Amino acid sequence: INVVLGATSCEEIGGFGAAVLARAVQPDAVICLDATYEDELQNVRLGHGPVLTLSDASVIVGPALRDRFQAFCRARSLPLQTEVYNYSGTDARAFPHQGLPAPVYALLLPTRGNHTPTETAHVADLHAWLDLLHALLAPGAGHGLWDVGFAP
Repeated sequence: INVVLGATSCEEIGGFGAAVLARAVQPDAVICLDATYEDELQNVRLGHGPVLTLSDASVIVGPALRDRFQAFCRARSLPLQTEVYNYSGTDARAFPHQGLPAPVYALLLPTRGNHTPTETAHVADLHAWLDLLHALLAPGAGHGLWDVGFAP
């Protein structure tokens, strides 16, 4: 796996930085890292692991990719929460909008008080997030997660 880490700008006002990254790199797969909201209605809680966004204003993860991702986590005893929103989004939107046929995952850290001076995350979630990223990027480990294209 050829890994490129990009830190982008302007996510809150259209994802322009991620669009530049998408055009320049043209990745085969994308993991967008960001934060999300603790959400009682969706059972997204601090201390219960990272969150895979299934659908929001930026990304849709279909049933096949969702099932593969969840099976990947279960096989490694890695915690994973999921969420669905009809608003908001992440820089993940830039990649399919550039016409790239890459699977795009928004893998988020649950937090409380987003966009405030007291934004809070649980340290166990951060460790689980990093463990999941390490597992995803291990040689040969992501097979089945990276070979399903996105059809815009």
